[in-house]
Amino acid sequence: MIVPTTGSRRRSEARLSLGVVVINVKHNITVILLMWAVSVFAADEISKPVYPTEVAAVLRKELPAGWRCTADHNCIVICRDEQVTRLNLISLPLLKREDLLAEFGHKTDYLIVLVFRPRLSDKQVEELRSVRDHAVEKIRPEDDMKHSRTSQESRKYLVPDYFNSQFSIYLNRTDDGSSAIYPESAAKERDAILAVLSRMVERYGDHNKASEPSVAPAPQVQR
Repeated sequence: MIVPTTGSRRRSEARLSLGVVVINVKHNITVILLMWAVSVFAADEISKPVYPTEVAAVLRKELPAGWRCTADHNCIVICRDEQVTRLNLISLPLLKREDLLAEFGHKTDYLIVLVFRPRLSDKQVEELRSVRDHAVEKIRPEDDMKHSRTSQESRKYLVPDYFNSQFSIYLNRTDDGSSAIYPESAAKERDAILAVLSRMVERYGDHNKASEPSVAPAPQVQR
């Protein structure tokens, strides 16, 4: 039997103590990093504007020239000073763009309206979407007014597009997935405004994109 000497026992105890110190240091660093990550996330959430007037204040600073923004306790309205030409893209004949705009386009004010309501859970949003989709599915494919009826049914069951920590947010625009606006510079300005908004809010999942008034594609027309 080998009896460890006093020196070897001290060296073993020193190595053990050093190991404990290293483990403690690593543990403390991990804890500090986790606390830092949580604090950064919390600070980011706190720094994001929540209420309509707060969101509007940020939007107002970054609006393109020729746009205005007003807000109250539950709504934001963004409008363009100059009118746009809105073109419905459904069943267009194959014509040059200027001919389409002259014959089928109409001048109108351009608005982006954001309505803030108490936040819905993901489950509630899914239930709303399911009810709406079921109502739309009842419309017969051969119905000549299918597009119009689909739009009417969809408006009966409004599904929010965005949310933040307190609110569900409904987006309404002059144009939708079945129309486009001109001049093209107006559409680019609209997209820039929505990009600013997207930095402050979250979207209700990718599966909600179909119900969102998405950016309308330019019509396939002769130039």
